[in-house]
Amino acid sequence: MTDCSLFRSVPMVAIAAAALLVAGVERPLAATASEQTPLVSTFSIVAFDPDNGDLGVAVQSKFPNVRPIVPWAKAGVGAVATQSFAELDYGIRGLDLMAAGATAEEALSIILRTDPAREKRQVGIVDAKGNAATWTGDSCMSWAGAVIGRGAGKAPESVAGDEASRKSAVATGQNYTAQGNILVSGETVAAMARAFEEAEGELSDRLVAALVAGGAAGGDQRGEQSAALLVVRAGAGYDGMDNYIDISVYDHQTPIDELERLHRLNNLYFTQSRPENMISITGT
Repeated sequence: MTDCSLFRSVPMVAIAAAALLVAGVERPLAATASEQTPLVSTFSIVAFDPDNGDLGVAVQSKFPNVRPIVPWAKAGVGAVATQSFAELDYGIRGLDLMAAGATAEEALSIILRTDPAREKRQVGIVDAKGNAATWTGDSCMSWAGAVIGRGAGKAPESVAGDEASRKSAVATGQNYTAQGNILVSGETVAAMARAFEEAEGELSDRLVAALVAGGAAGGDQRGEQSAALLVVRAGAGYDGMDNYIDISVYDHQTPIDELERLHRLNNLYFTQSRPENMISITGT
């Protein structure tokens, strides 16, 4: 039996919720998922760095304040992007399941089985061993699909593509998955994968490079509005937090450009300076 109480949909405007309370009506989530959950048209990349264990998500959306909705990550556990009528339990329960020992594929499959609106969802997920999985439901708006990594030395694979080839099945890979919906074309996620694999630096640098490439390749059909970057590393954030890098662009005409700027600023203030960027100062 499906336990609909497990699902937490992104709420619509507060006035609608207030109206329901006044009327004394309690409506089941499963019956009203499309009414209560706004469409989060998005492209994102979820990734794991096998060199140091970093986990992270970079995302851009034609939707305000994407940070508390799409990207989820926990150091030593995994990372998730939940989008297209975003269901928060893919982040919340997904991390809980991986913390309990489930792989990325297992966690995603478990939640999908109990989600009556799974055909509207799009999810990317990686665990702390580098296992990656992605899902694009058949009802996601075109262009919708993903590209998933295959590991060192192997070309990434395009999965769940356009209307003709889209399939509602969990695809698996290694280290990262890039996905999007309501995109200009599949070139957006293909460009993200290429940029991520070719970029140098830490995971955050590669995630930002991928997001920039996705935007340049076409991005969201409806334009840009918000963006976010989340990277976790145990104890590496301010005052020992695991959120090593946590940047949000709430609402902006060019949110990817703004995210790039804020990432540079973050590196200046909160990361250790690179030797090649340091200048020796001596007294006279």
